[in-house]
Amino acid sequence: MTTGRAPRVALAVLLVLCLAAATAGTALGAHWTLASIAASFVGPGEGEALEALASPVHRGRWTAVARTQVTVPGGRRVLEVTTNHSRRE
Repeated sequence: MTTGRAPRVALAVLLVLCLAAATAGTALGAHWTLASIAASFVGPGEGEALEALASPVHRGRWTAVARTQVTVPGGRRVLEVTTNHSRRE
């Protein structure tokens, strides 16, 4: 069994990625499903809260792209994310 800091860090990374993906999905709407995600951590996510803001970059007939920034309150960036989505039929 693995103990220590590594599992907690991995869980924190996963939670921040899920926040970004969910925010992007909300920005695009219910007709889109996540196809891929690319993320760059640009700073530590320290503190009790994170904020995420997503904006559609492209919305075509079958594909969409969203850009999401995750920040700490006050605006310091934690994560830059680009997500690709496919349209649900």
